[in-house]
Amino acid sequence: MSEWPSSERVLEAVGAMAPAEALRHDLGALWAFIHHQRDGLEALPVALRSAAYDGAVNSVDRDMLICRVAPLLGNNDLVIKGAGVARHYPARWLRTSSDLDILTPYPARLHAVLQEQLGARPLLSEAAYAGQAHHHLPPLGLSGFALHIEVHGRLGLEPWMRHPPLSYLVERSRELDADLGTRTLDDADHAVYLAAHHWHSTRLTRRRDLVDIALLASAGGAAECAAAAEAFGVSRLWRLGLDVISHVILGKRTTRRIVASRYSDPTGHELLPVSQRYLTTVSVAGPFAAGQLAMRDMARMFSASDDREALMRSARRRKVGALRGRSKLSRRVSHRRSVESRLSPERRSPMSAPQSRGLDEQ
Repeated sequence: MSEWPSSERVLEAVGAMAPAEALRHDLGALWAFIHHQRDGLEALPVALRSAAYDGAVNSVDRDMLICRVAPLLGNNDLVIKGAGVARHYPARWLRTSSDLDILTPYPARLHAVLQEQLGARPLLSEAAYAGQAHHHLPPLGLSGFALHIEVHGRLGLEPWMRHPPLSYLVERSRELDADLGTRTLDDADHAVYLAAHHWHSTRLTRRRDLVDIALLASAGGAAECAAAAEAFGVSRLWRLGLDVISHVILGKRTTRRIVASRYSDPTGHELLPVSQRYLTTVSVAGPFAAGQLAMRDMARMFSASDDREALMRSARRRKVGALRGRSKLSRRVSHRRSVESRLSPERRSPMSAPQSRGLDEQ
């Protein structure tokens, strides 16, 4: 089984990341905070110090924006995503945001009120926005703030996922800021929602998203998260998310046998065979390029209307093609080396003998 993500274990894993990796996945401020406590300010790379400073500025901007927006929110309006997750970080400023997300049963009305009362203005025209598929209204910009406001009338999920009634989410919501009267999603609901949403948007390929989900899951509890996953209709996807967190963030190797057993239908046939490829390549450095293709295949496999057998054949053909491509590349490299070995030093590739050229120049 996947390791349940405790907050202490998650923070320890973030601190073990390479600095460049933390920056690439928007975890620079958190990495800097962890290493500042361990090693002191002087030991931090300049880029990580800058990330920590940017995180503090971003948090102040976000908190001031919430103070402006909060008086206009109703009892059924929820602050979600970044601003709601930040309270689970060691300090709120360690979780940066690019926008303030608000979930409301009356999106058009709140959108209009924010423009009338605060002077917020749409960042995109209605015409430009109409042709795009979005789960929120056109983002609003407010003078003096770097963050913009996104008003959501529904959650950004795949069509096959369930959309729990907003009244259900509001009833289970919890307090975000007592002084401002703001509320956010229940921790378990928030964790499962973010797993489903980030599957929809990025296929769970950004590590900050995984850290968000892990911290919320740690606070929400295993049983509560399982119940929330059932309510959203994403129980299998939730198990996959836990496997990805366990494998990528916590460093626990997920074997092919575990994957095959966890993603099988009652007849024993593998429902998600490409997850084997994903979970054995996703830890490679970089923005998970090796896993992108597999995750797209898996997204299609979650849809009951897809031809699973055809997808499995396609995945096998792609794997065979990749193996043949590597074989051809290795043959070309060995052939080039054998040819260059027969050439005189003057005709060899400049990259083939850098040491001999340096000795000649000396």
